[in-house]
Amino acid sequence: TGASNTTTTDPTNPSTTKPQPNTLAVGGPKPNQHPHSRWTRKRGPVTHFDIIDIGLRLADVTAWHLSPEAAPYQNFQGRRNLKDNGATPEEVEFIAAGQRVELNVFTSVQLVSWLEQKLIQNGVEKIVPDVDTLAAAWRQMIIAGETNRRIQAVEADVERIADTHPMPDDAADQIEKLLAATPTLSWDQAIASLATAAGHDSLGQS
Repeated sequence: TGASNTTTTDPTNPSTTKPQPNTLAVGGPKPNQHPHSRWTRKRGPVTHFDIIDIGLRLADVTAWHLSPEAAPYQNFQGRRNLKDNGATPEEVEFIAAGQRVELNVFTSVQLVSWLEQKLIQNGVEKIVPDVDTLAAAWRQMIIAGETNRRIQAVEADVERIADTHPMPDDAADQIEKLLAATPTLSWDQAIASLATAAGHDSLGQS
């Protein structure tokens, strides 16, 4: 979402307002949908959202050379509703003629490119979060970086241990015995138990 001057307002207290982001909707006009409501009630104060429709329009169909599919209607009565939903006269006639174009007509690359263009056209920009969010992300990155560094530091050593502990010839027999003793085990849990024990023995001898 992008920056917006949209506000959340309590009708019982007009002086109480709170900035809200715009809502971007990916969908074109449809003959049977109600016009987008700009007011949504959720068990309390009414929240006002600016809904920006960035959906597929007839101009996009032309620009991207998209092929329509048949969507015939019997006794089509949707012209008024399409107009109320913001369809152009050309779009109304396109749909009334029994045609439609769905988003899945795009290839994956085309869809991403089209959507990026729409976001840019509507002023969507990258954001820098608040200080608390940045601080939490900073701490997490320090932890992740140090964890990776320490893993790399011991990687050669643990690979040496693995190389000096090849699987025993009777591993299959040992696994069968473990499975017989503990039927709830899977074979990979059994081999993990054997390999872990071998690794511990190596550490105890080093």
